[in-house]
Amino acid sequence: MYDSHYGDFFLMAPNDTASVPHWWDSAEPLWITAEKKGLRSALYWWDGCQVEIRGGKPTFCRKYKYVGYSWPTVNEDTQEALLTALQLLENNEIQLVQIYYEPVDFYVETVDLEFFRDPFNWICKPNSKLMRTKDCLVCIEEDTIFFIESSDSRHLNARQACAIESAARHHPERQVAVLMTAPEPLDLKNNFTGPIGLLKNVKLLRVDFGQLMFGTPLWHWYIKEKWKTSPFKVLHISDALRLVVVWKYGGLYLDLDVVVFHSLSNLRNTTSTDNGINVATALLAFDPGHPLLENTIQDYATNYAPKEFAKNGPLLLMKNFKKMCGVSKVDEVRLSNVSKCDVHVLPMEAAYPIPYERWNEYFKSHTTPNETAFNSSLLIHVWNKLSSGGKVVIGQNSLYEMAMKKNCPTVYQYAKNRGHV
Repeated sequence: MYDSHYGDFFLMAPNDTASVPHWWDSAEPLWITAEKKGLRSALYWWDGCQVEIRGGKPTFCRKYKYVGYSWPTVNEDTQEALLTALQLLENNEIQLVQIYYEPVDFYVETVDLEFFRDPFNWICKPNSKLMRTKDCLVCIEEDTIFFIESSDSRHLNARQACAIESAARHHPERQVAVLMTAPEPLDLKNNFTGPIGLLKNVKLLRVDFGQLMFGTPLWHWYIKEKWKTSPFKVLHISDALRLVVVWKYGGLYLDLDVVVFHSLSNLRNTTSTDNGINVATALLAFDPGHPLLENTIQDYATNYAPKEFAKNGPLLLMKNFKKMCGVSKVDEVRLSNVSKCDVHVLPMEAAYPIPYERWNEYFKSHTTPNETAFNSSLLIHVWNKLSSGGKVVIGQNSLYEMAMKKNCPTVYQYAKNRGHV
């Protein structure tokens, strides 16, 4: 909830905004009325009891505690509070008791599969929508290019910065939004983060994971916090965010381990394949609200598998793609002349000219530069999951180095000074 007069948002506790008085003064809660009548009140874990409302507070307040933040003794603590409250009532020390037992709400097994748009999108111009970040309000244009850094890092590494610079250079007319889940301010003194932030069409945005989920079925998934138990937590956050962001705002999502070679502005309702059989999720270019994304988000919220590496990402999108398009493999859509489901699939060589089992070919040294290796590609995806442990030595004419040199020259120069990426 946004207050245009005060210029801030209301979020329930444990967020600090829950204790700002102006959110509470428009109405008088029961405990304040009781106190004004001379009745003493005791509130346990009831949000708002910590706030002075219309000049008053309850006689006793135990501040709200979020059950999602590991509260293993919630049942024992609630039982103790009940017994204490009953004793206080019996002794007439307290005349009103309110106890909030959150597990009734938190552990309910139903999933809200509804979507809704932000009611404050009117703040932005037509064809753009509001995004709430940790630092500001931003109007996101419908053709924005998105990158997501979901490891909570305060800075970008060389490969990430190259992906962003290459996209920004080939799309000077489009906004590029880099969504970072960093809890602390970004390190703009970093050799790769700072220069990227200075590119005129790039915005580095610290985002609140939960805020972005709000308004979609993945809000339910988020507050259940099963993702916190996953060994693939960072990946699953990225899987969820890319679906939600493109569904909400439309535009183009790209992984941070790509290098863009050409403009992608002609892509609409398009994904790619890395093997001719399944869809991949390193590139998602869709209109806002596209049914493939909507169906996949609902499926994610209902059937999330925290222990599975790819089941919540490419495999989930493929499952819904097959159902929606009535095919068993992507090439049935890609090779047909008519799109059966308003989804287009790029051929493998457009984004994955080197398959994952040969990922190291991107980084092998060459005696002379190979300038024509990717003539049929719009971009390359360099399989960071497999390749991130190694270093690319500048000057060895690897395919990746040649791609950097041509498409992200600013990052390449910093990498050249350092000698490797």
